[in-house]
Amino acid sequence: MTLAALEALAGDLLAPQWSTGLQLVERLHTDAGVLSTGSSTIDGLLAGGLRQGMVVEVAGETASGKTQLCLLAAAAAALQGHQVMYMDTTGSFKPGRVVELAMGLVTGGGGGGGGGGGGGGGGRHDRANLAQHVNTCISVYRPANVFELLTFLDRLDASLQAQQQAGAAGGAGGMDWAPARPCLPGPRLLVVDSVSALLSTLLGNAQHTQGTTLLTATGRTLKQLAAHHSIAVLVTNHVTSARGGPAGEGERGAAAATGVGGLKPALGEQWRPQAHVRIQLSLDESQHGMLGARLATLTASPVLACGQQASFNIHASGLT
Repeated sequence: MTLAALEALAGDLLAPQWSTGLQLVERLHTDAGVLSTGSSTIDGLLAGGLRQGMVVEVAGETASGKTQLCLLAAAAAALQGHQVMYMDTTGSFKPGRVVELAMGLVTGGGGGGGGGGGGGGGGRHDRANLAQHVNTCISVYRPANVFELLTFLDRLDASLQAQQQAGAAGGAGGMDWAPARPCLPGPRLLVVDSVSALLSTLLGNAQHTQGTTLLTATGRTLKQLAAHHSIAVLVTNHVTSARGGPAGEGERGAAAATGVGGLKPALGEQWRPQAHVRIQLSLDESQHGMLGARLATLTASPVLACGQQASFNIHASGLT
């Protein structure tokens, strides 16, 4: 075989396949792989939840609820028996908080009086079983830099490809939590909290070219993992000041492109197309006197119109 033929063959195997717009829309509506975030409010902005095969970015300032949403989504996925890969780049993952959120989902959302009904010992036993189950289904990794993150993602991709080639089969998880049920094979949710903590330090003047290359490599790898292995990817990003100031009322569509309240997601224009769906969190100043009030704004989506907003509150048991 000639060199030209080998190059053509490699291009056919490695290049992404073409899809028409109609095929993409049909794929969105026929793909049933949707994971709930654990919050009906956020699920509404996501057209049902986190879609497998897509990358969802949640941006926001400090204390806007980014990590709480990630922990809640991880707890919700683990309760359904799904494996979760949680990339904790800031040391914000708290196992106790995840169990607390899982208990809130079980006792508040399911209607069964799991925590306080039967005897006190039974309640403690149920919590212990739930904690063991949730912590078993969630694997936490703490990359110190973007190189460690990319190395892990490459190894995860290779491992999943090997499983597929070996014919590893997985079952379908039920909606109710069952303490004795093991986690289903293969991760269904990948969380990176936060991606900007690793990438923002590489975008300075001296390292701009290398940083941009690593930024696009990270986004491309996350999208390939999501698409090739039916994984829902959830990443967080911080925000920076948007030039031009905050948009006025009635300009939500424009705000979706430039930011919310004078703030926009960080990492620049090179990062903006890496996520399929983008949500920006902010403090809800319209809810006077409510310390936990937050506002979620949909700024990019292939399914819903951008600019939609929803208010939610952060409680000990979850997001409502």
